[in-house]
Amino acid sequence: MELPTQSSLNIGPRKLLDYPEYFHRLLRCLETSISSISTDPVFLQQQLELFEHAKANEKAILLSLTEDVFGNLGEESPRILLEHIFISFGAQCSHEQTFKIIAAYIRQFSIQIDLQARALCVDDLQNLLLEETKHMSDTLNMLSKRFEKIDGPIRSHLMEAGKTASLSKTFDIYAAGVRQSMQMIRQASKSYGANCDPYQCDYLNDSCTLLCVHASMQSLSTQLWRLASDLRLRATGPRGGFKEIILPAVAPGSSIMPGKLNPVMAEMVYSTSDQVDANHASMSMAIKSGWLESAASSGIILRNFIESSRLLRRTIRSFTDKCLVGVVPNTKNRVIS
Repeated sequence: MELPTQSSLNIGPRKLLDYPEYFHRLLRCLETSISSISTDPVFLQQQLELFEHAKANEKAILLSLTEDVFGNLGEESPRILLEHIFISFGAQCSHEQTFKIIAAYIRQFSIQIDLQARALCVDDLQNLLLEETKHMSDTLNMLSKRFEKIDGPIRSHLMEAGKTASLSKTFDIYAAGVRQSMQMIRQASKSYGANCDPYQCDYLNDSCTLLCVHASMQSLSTQLWRLASDLRLRATGPRGGFKEIILPAVAPGSSIMPGKLNPVMAEMVYSTSDQVDANHASMSMAIKSGWLESAASSGIILRNFIESSRLLRRTIRSFTDKCLVGVVPNTKNRVIS
């Protein structure tokens, strides 16, 4: 039997194009930092040409790099990115002296440039995530109004069985939980990069702060998991279960159970939440794997953060637009007990 090859499985070194958020900010930070090196007109002109070329060919430059070549996303990122920009530019002799000046500067301040790019990247990602989460919170508020006149049982070990309440209150609780997670994300994001001393930068404290920011995202993913799980239970049926709500028919049908609606959107949320939890554990272990002042695994921390942010953002958008918006009361055969 012929074994599958790497090309046939379509696997291989991951491209740095997988992390455009970070490298877009790194390129801008490089340009901003280098602009203050010299006031020489020739240097300024050549520097302008170099970075105009880099911005115009950003995708091609990133495609030329792989993680195997680049290593971890860390203090070497500014230096190696600059080298590939210069190679892509053509390594013209007239610009060689400019490149040497820039390279010497970056060797001295590479950590500061990298951490600044990380902070801006995280800020961009969190703003996008908050935008999607706000959309979900508004949708939950809309559902609260939709279910104002629909009663459901109160299931709590603190209350007597048989009591009912408007399902509107349930969606109010969901919305409040999402808003609370949004507030935690805002507060955690403000603390990241705010107290960075340009002369005493270190990856240990930076990574620990980033882990706290990720913990706020993990809180949001937990709220999503609970929301998706509750909706899935409330929609169980048609022959058994709670039968309180009807979910949109994203993946309807079953060969042995006519009328069954597969809760695939809720199951998607489960997968995302599990991955965010795994990324958090991996980030924590990466921080603990550093010895003394080394930061051998700092790249894992940023990669996992970017992945969690992307997953949450896309999951929230899909879950809101393809599930929450279409949730309606089940007015037939409901179980109020």
